Amino acid sequence: MTALKPGYEATRRHILKAVNVPPRATHIRVNIYPDGGVARLRCLGLVSRKWTALDYAEGAALVDLLAVENGGAAISCSNQHYGHPKNLIRPGRGIHMGDGWETARKAGRPAVLQVGDDGLVKAPGSDWAVLRLGTVGQISVLVIDTNHFKGNFPESCEVLGCYAPYATPKVFESGGRGMHWLPVLERTKLRPNSQHRFAVPLAEKVTHVKITMYPDGGIMRVRALGRPVQEHAMRSRL
Repeated sequence: MTALKPGYEATRRHILKAVNVPPRATHIRVNIYPDGGVARLRCLGLVSRKWTALDYAEGAALVDLLAVENGGAAISCSNQHYGHPKNLIRPGRGIHMGDGWETARKAGRPAVLQVGDDGLVKAPGSDWAVLRLGTVGQISVLVIDTNHFKGNFPESCEVLGCYAPYATPKVFESGGRGMHWLPVLERTKLRPNSQHRFAVPLAEKVTHVKITMYPDGGIMRVRALGRPVQEHAMRSRL
């Protein structure tokens, strides 16, 4: 039992640490004594989907392994000036640019970008975000959505994956430089305000993906469609 304070501006918000919480919960019960009113209740934590034998069955439908509703999480990024990378794994396609991940324009970015022999711009730097899958999985399809980003979409992006079920978020604070990253999608040009779908039949299992945009800009959503791989639960947590 915890004492609460009255609803004045200086005392109305209570931040409490949960105790005696089961590994996975679906319902909570709040008791108030003796009576009165509570304006809002927020339960902050991690989504923990219960994967079943049907999810692991051969021929099962592809699922978005990155979706927040499936336990995905944004771990770290190089820049979040206009929008946090946690928006990348939210449901839907976003309602405006503020609903995506957008970085600040590079300070040394020239007014005109030069194009190399490979057809990609000679980017003056890049920005990255590391996302954790909801479970160990094999990715078959990547969806990169630049919805609403028209004049400020990235010229291109690259996606890598790694298998690190016991890694802590601290490992990825600098982009996971010491991790063994596998190529998932080579640097590929993007279009404005568009949903890009790429077949990436990755045989290796992964727990994290790292998306790098060149040189900067905004991406609304990232989907990693694939199948979960049955093994011990991941211990990487925020």
